[in-house]
Amino acid sequence: MSDFLMNKVNPRKRILFLFAHLHKGGMQRAVSNISMALPSEFIQYVAFFGTESPGFKYNATLVDFNIPGSKTAGIVSKIFNFIKRLIVISRYVRHNNIDTVVSFGESANVYNLMSASGAKKIIASRVTLNESLAGGGIYTVLYKFLIRILYPLADRVIAVSEALGQQMREIVGDKDKVTVIPNLYHTEEIVKLSQENLPENLAYLEKRKFILNVGSFCYQKGQDDLIKIFKSVHEKCDDVLLVIMGRGEWKDKLLNLTENLGLKDVVIFVDFDENPYRYMARASTFILASRFEGFPNVLVEAMICGVPVVAFDCPTGPYEILGNNEWGFLIKGRSEEMAIMHLTELLTDDVLSERMRFFAVRRGKDYSSGRIISMWNKELS
Repeated sequence: MSDFLMNKVNPRKRILFLFAHLHKGGMQRAVSNISMALPSEFIQYVAFFGTESPGFKYNATLVDFNIPGSKTAGIVSKIFNFIKRLIVISRYVRHNNIDTVVSFGESANVYNLMSASGAKKIIASRVTLNESLAGGGIYTVLYKFLIRILYPLADRVIAVSEALGQQMREIVGDKDKVTVIPNLYHTEEIVKLSQENLPENLAYLEKRKFILNVGSFCYQKGQDDLIKIFKSVHEKCDDVLLVIMGRGEWKDKLLNLTENLGLKDVVIFVDFDENPYRYMARASTFILASRFEGFPNVLVEAMICGVPVVAFDCPTGPYEILGNNEWGFLIKGRSEEMAIMHLTELLTDDVLSERMRFFAVRRGKDYSSGRIISMWNKELS
């Protein structure tokens, strides 16, 4: 049968992924992984607004819904820009015969649910609402109101963890609308990338023990607490380094903290790298110091790379990944003492370190792309 007739009998589904604030690397990576894993039966579009163009790969047509000057606009202009963007999104979806719009994050979810497009509307929840809307002010109050009104109107709700799924069921009021789908990972590609050489200026890390943290420099990621913890670890293991990879508004604050604590020479800041896996594979241990998460990509990615992991038990994510210290060390209550103890153990006990490497890799296989993408296929078909 010709391709033309095949398309008439089985037309390809048109999917639009919509999200804002693409400086959040975890969201970019998650959508990129879904996009690259979906089969060819889908025609994909990735639409964004709020900041610069995405830096990850997508098997999709990219669409920019940014409005010039909207970041610095006053409240009246922001309302006007909101309505303008809503109209643009609705028209784009109708003009391109989009079958399903999948939105990520509260602002994108609101646009999706308010758009008059006629498409199936799926919203994705990636972090608890209390944390996502913790800033306060009129916009927080407005979004909380809109979420209570609009979220029950979604055709489907995808939560990235069981804890988020429970929150969404309470808001939506229909448990059958909510599906929990963890992030997916291209494990073979991650392992392949992890074997690449480090940049020349950081090649010395090949011969050093180091603790690795990857994440935006901000309050959420908790690197301020991590640096204080590392001071005690370094006193016990004076040959170890701390490598913190990322970028963000807290960089100067973190640099000043390391200098004030006398750690300037042993805490290494590395700018965002599209291949963090080559650092993960060489790290002595990886630590997630976040105060809150949705589903921490970097934790699973580190495990796939075979590094023993330590994570604070922040709201949603780490416990579901690590269990009760089954696959890595989970720190309850942000206990600095327990973090120091487990990091020191992994740095000094080779037998323990190798055992935890084994469990990390084994757990990482549970998030392979084939298993997870079949769940997305079911929701999008």
